[in-house]
Amino acid sequence: MSPKKSFQQIFILVVTCLAVVLMISGVFYRRHLASQPVPIMVVDGHPSIGSKDAKIGMLLIEDFRCCACQSFIDEVFPKVKEKYIDTGIAYCILVPVAFLDGSKPLANAALAVFKIAPSRFFPYVHAIFKHFGLREIHGSERNELVKIAEEVGGIDLEALEKCVESNCYFPDLDRNLDWAERVMGKDFGVPSLYINGVPTSTASIEAIGGRIEKMKRDL
Repeated sequence: MSPKKSFQQIFILVVTCLAVVLMISGVFYRRHLASQPVPIMVVDGHPSIGSKDAKIGMLLIEDFRCCACQSFIDEVFPKVKEKYIDTGIAYCILVPVAFLDGSKPLANAALAVFKIAPSRFFPYVHAIFKHFGLREIHGSERNELVKIAEEVGGIDLEALEKCVESNCYFPDLDRNLDWAERVMGKDFGVPSLYINGVPTSTASIEAIGGRIEKMKRDL
């Protein structure tokens, strides 16, 4: 074998080995990133429920036109609230995003209600899900959003109407969506739940409870 050919073979072998090492390193790095907790956005600007003194923090990302989000809010969240939030074990921050068709005006109104009457936010969200469901949005929902607030009660309707007409929280919703897409990357979807920064299934109270109980033991 000529020295030139031998050198070429060695060079190819070295390059191949380096490629394999880089590929394996990339896999482990991605796994490392995936295992890192997502910071909980503990800020006053986001709707929340429960005591911030609780050691278990839940962060929920939802779109108000998402049928899976509605199922979670209607069927699972009340059980979580009763067992863990009302008892002071956990608190929950809700980050509304709006990327599904027709969801932005709904989320805008919900954030307005949170600013106007924080205690009415979650009842209003339940009412939005119930009222709009999977029906089509034709742009005539503004009056309906105010009417829902009137039925929920305890909300300044004039202030809400001004915000609904001016789309006052659209920039906030854009920032929420940008943040959620960066956090979740290719796994972006709703509803998404993080408990003390760890992704957790929203499928059942058992899945959420299991995660919370484990974290309680580890604290």
